[in-house]
Amino acid sequence: MAEVLLGSFLQVLFDRLASRELLNYARREKLRSRLKRWERNLQDINIVLEDAEDRAMGGESRVITPWLDDLRDLAYEVDDLLDEFGTEEALRSSFMPSDQAGASSSKLYSLLLPRCITCNLSPRRLVFKHEMGSKVKEIDGRLADIKSRKETLRLSEGGGGRIYIASHQRRLPSTYLAEPFILGRDNDREAIMNFLMDENEDLSVIPIVGMGGLGKTTLARAWACVSDEFDVLAVMRTIFLQIMGRAHEGKDLNVLQVEIQNSLSVSGKKFLIVLDDVWDKEDATLHDRWTLLRRKFESGRAKVYTLGTLSPDDCKALLAYHALGVVNFDNHPDIKPAGEKIAAKCAGLPLAAKTVGGVLRSRYELGEWKTIAQSRIWDLPETKGVPQALLLSYIYLPSDLKRCFVYCAVFPKDHEFDKDDLISLWMAEAGKNRRLLCMIS
Repeated sequence: MAEVLLGSFLQVLFDRLASRELLNYARREKLRSRLKRWERNLQDINIVLEDAEDRAMGGESRVITPWLDDLRDLAYEVDDLLDEFGTEEALRSSFMPSDQAGASSSKLYSLLLPRCITCNLSPRRLVFKHEMGSKVKEIDGRLADIKSRKETLRLSEGGGGRIYIASHQRRLPSTYLAEPFILGRDNDREAIMNFLMDENEDLSVIPIVGMGGLGKTTLARAWACVSDEFDVLAVMRTIFLQIMGRAHEGKDLNVLQVEIQNSLSVSGKKFLIVLDDVWDKEDATLHDRWTLLRRKFESGRAKVYTLGTLSPDDCKALLAYHALGVVNFDNHPDIKPAGEKIAAKCAGLPLAAKTVGGVLRSRYELGEWKTIAQSRIWDLPETKGVPQALLLSYIYLPSDLKRCFVYCAVFPKDHEFDKDDLISLWMAEAGKNRRLLCMIS
């Protein structure tokens, strides 16, 4: 849903409109009052954007989404125009002599450069001013139209009164191989252990199947990630690293497999190798994909284990733990009804309960819980639970942090990046945005 990016992008425009370089250019070209008017109009639109996004996701997309699309296109046009203004300002500055150069430099500068370059009547400048004037008028008209349609749509300021995750809020510590808190999976763990320990079962593979967000990885404690882009050499290298404790840089798959086999034979031990994120691509829908995968595993020395959803009580306890640090709402009777309603909307999916719990972490106001419980996002037609919960967690990020999150889309799925490198990239993108730099730091 591209509309949820608009708020953060408008914030970028506000920062650019307030930049010193642009203000200098606007003052000289007598555009300052115009750019100020753009900023005021965009600010008026920005304060109703939350309501527009909520209504677009809540069943009014037919009338709201075209308005949001036009606003997004206009925002991109304004951004492009500001780029051109900035380039022109930089070009002008590069031709101007430095203040420290003195009178002799100024005289030499005026002798070496044609007079038409240094004045506002150069052919290039005249063409540029004409083109920019046309674009400015076009944006004036489009912005006025969008503002007028805003009134027609009767969009409300502040929308649904969203709560936002504070930038200083810290996540509970966790590691890749272990979750800090697991609920409702004792029976599942016991069943899988029985499969492994049963001497009468000659099993080579125990597929754990189920829809996304059920906690398959958490239950199995995955060590090798397969993912959508299957690379058998990379998977075998990961297995080699876990068994041998050292990396293997060879590119011969056969040699690598022989080394793993020899290591297992010499040690005389049995190893449980877990492959995570194994999906079949032959079917279009998520549900049908894992169902098809299960059928394929049912032949041969394999025993399929289908992971179910959490019970309502376990889902409620998991939500309470990640939101309040306790496993029930006994000490918070005022928010208990809203908490139970939210837990029910998580549909027994651990990832959904954990994600929404993170949004509500350390929040004890009833209004904040009601806002989440009554959010229109739960009514979206996507797969129950996880997409809505993940979208909620994104929407309630501050706009600056949304920009950081969206930046991660440049990395492919399952890409392992260094935290400090990512922070450096974020800071480079932040440029002179002091608020965002402070958040990142």
